[in-house]
Amino acid sequence: MSARDAIASLLAPVAATLVVCTSLGAAAGIKVTAELDRNHVSLGQRAMLTVTVQGSQDAGNPDLGDMQGMQVLSAGRSTNVSIVNGSMTVVVSDRFVITPIKEGKLTIGPITVPVGGTKYSAGTLELDVSPGGNSNSAQGQGRGRAGPVQQEQVGNEGGSPVFVTARVSNNNPFQGEQVIYTFRFYRAVRVAGADLAMPEFDGFVSEDLGKQRDYQTVIKGRTYLVSEIRKALFPQEVGKVTIKAAKLTVKVAVRDRRRRRGNPFDDFFNDDFFNSPIDDFFGGTRLQTKVLSTGPVEMDVKPLPSEPRDFSGLVGDFGLKASLSKNEIKLGDSATLTLVVKGTGDVRAIPDPWRNTLDDFKVYPDKPTVRINRNGSRISGSKIFREALVPLKAGRLQVPRIYYKFFDPGAGQFKVASVGPFDINVLPSKGKEELKLTEVVSPLGGKVAVKVLGTDILPIHEGLNGLESQAVDISSLIPALFGIFLSPMVFLIVLLGRKRSRRLEEDKALRRRKSALSNAKKNLYVAARMASKGEKDKSLEMVSRTIKEYLGDMLNTGGGALTAYEADTILRELAVPGEKVKPVVGLLSELEGILYGGGTPGDSAQDAPKRALKAIKRLHRHLAKLGGKRR
Repeated sequence: MSARDAIASLLAPVAATLVVCTSLGAAAGIKVTAELDRNHVSLGQRAMLTVTVQGSQDAGNPDLGDMQGMQVLSAGRSTNVSIVNGSMTVVVSDRFVITPIKEGKLTIGPITVPVGGTKYSAGTLELDVSPGGNSNSAQGQGRGRAGPVQQEQVGNEGGSPVFVTARVSNNNPFQGEQVIYTFRFYRAVRVAGADLAMPEFDGFVSEDLGKQRDYQTVIKGRTYLVSEIRKALFPQEVGKVTIKAAKLTVKVAVRDRRRRRGNPFDDFFNDDFFNSPIDDFFGGTRLQTKVLSTGPVEMDVKPLPSEPRDFSGLVGDFGLKASLSKNEIKLGDSATLTLVVKGTGDVRAIPDPWRNTLDDFKVYPDKPTVRINRNGSRISGSKIFREALVPLKAGRLQVPRIYYKFFDPGAGQFKVASVGPFDINVLPSKGKEELKLTEVVSPLGGKVAVKVLGTDILPIHEGLNGLESQAVDISSLIPALFGIFLSPMVFLIVLLGRKRSRRLEEDKALRRRKSALSNAKKNLYVAARMASKGEKDKSLEMVSRTIKEYLGDMLNTGGGALTAYEADTILRELAVPGEKVKPVVGLLSELEGILYGGGTPGDSAQDAPKRALKAIKRLHRHLAKLGGKRR
């Protein structure tokens, strides 16, 4: 990950990518994905394509297929190796900058990746290109990132170095219609320690719409980093509805001319790399807390037209499929009816299927399965119903037509999706099963003899031979007495163990601290092996990431985006002695200079894992005593 990417993802709650296509390889453990950071751009803008192979380091160069109407520029390859609980995960990612040169829906792919002599497919992606003016697409190509730059007009909001906005895709929807709520955080300066308070969305059913994403945009000639969060909202009330303001508390870097010069990190952050796309900070910086608010969002929700009979309550666009496992069964057997309702809308609200009663069948429904797709521009998915149908008589029976009546807000009218009817041929069984315990031997008038066919009581012992001495042998009681006293001790040990396990499960921060040092040791061992094999860059990346993740685990924060400057600030605020801070922060600063500042690894790669382990161990003794305290 480049330095600019690290700065763009300083906010742990606001960093993500949009996954639009996933494919599993035929071989176990190989997973191939293709990702676009956006699926809609204007002509002249760019999108970032990432092709990822998980489970093997032997991945060849991706084949993107016929890229008509697009220019493609490789943005490099990265390899990520992580070890969790002794299990190693390898992820290889290739990035491409896609620049469309014509309008319309453009198809990327089919995308294939050769791995170990076998080609794996990630399918195809679509990029929607709309007309646009001069997007100044050359901006944002600093040496730290080859990411896309998006032009955008946000009125007077673009005058501030940091601001937030909230929008909805439709201010006048129908009741139950899907509306997309979008929160964006714009910043043209460095920030840290963000705390986002989203509104409660009273009067709506709310669903998260994919992961958050980061990108760049230009507003009035100024470049901003943007973090975007989207939610799918389904209004439940008719009339005027207000979504309360979202508030973001964030620490913003501001110039501090009074700051004493000589800090070893000042020169690093005054490098011209950090002056684009963010402001320069010559003279030093300090963090100032700001509270940003979006303001409320007003909506006017329309009622649905007069509802038809058997209206399912669904609002959106839905389709219906059904299948029957068998068309011919014997009386007493069962057939499985599978019903799939798929579409765009509130998938969780899909009710049971509508149909006439099944008088000729006994129905045993299974629990429905809900599958939700959050990786598109809207919430979509399916709900699967399964029923076991047991016929009550032989002959040609029929499962009646199944249907859903739903309201399509795009068309502004009610529609019907239906399947069936289904015919089932039920064959008579060969014989009847009866439970008999007795049988009449002589079916004549008067008294009859009865033959016993089965018994459910064991034989009764008769006579004195059935009795045994009941005298108690004292020696036989010793194991019992031992068990009586041992049981409470075992119970107490188990109880304490379960209490500790439950505490670890409930306290995520505690779990992170408990495993921080062991995870760091494992990752540094992998980094040392990489260095011994001559993979210097990969080794240094692993060491840098390990230090950041260790600090994040111990301080219960998002460590992946920490810089050396921030680590130094946080540790000193926690009153950690300088002799324990300096080795960790100094090494992290040295690694940043090599990885992001154009330095040469040299001999640093060989001893970096060892130095990191020694520094982390010294720091760990102090941080463990703090118990995870944070600023």
